[in-house]
Amino acid sequence: MDTEINNEIDALRTKFHNDKIENMIKNTNDEEIINILKKEIINNEPKIIVEPIKKVENIFNETQYNINFKKPWGRLPDIHKIKKVQEYINSLEDCNNKPEIIKQLTNAINHRILSKNNFVTYNINEQKIVSIKNLKNNNGIYKI
Repeated sequence: MDTEINNEIDALRTKFHNDKIENMIKNTNDEEIINILKKEIINNEPKIIVEPIKKVENIFNETQYNINFKKPWGRLPDIHKIKKVQEYINSLEDCNNKPEIIKQLTNAINHRILSKNNFVTYNINEQKIVSIKNLKNNNGIYKI
């Protein structure tokens, strides 16, 4: 009985591993990686090839990142707007009240105040906030 269960588990692991590799093959154009991954499926052994898998995962993550953030400000989901606001505020070197202003801006996003394009200047190509309307600096203390 235990042998049957172990065989079943091994078969599921192999199938899961091969499905993951096939998905990686679909999401890359790098022929070297594709060939290595195909060889792994042919060998039917779920061994980990760390470098190619990490390279494919990095390409996939970068592509996902671009898909998620290459939209006009008004079309970004709130969670992505909050992430971009955090990046913007953290990039301000002279800001002495970063946690407070991030909290205020997050509340403004949640209450749909900063959801429109006319309040935030967002560079789609660089995927960065350029400026936030009504965000004022008074000697390192930012307020909205």
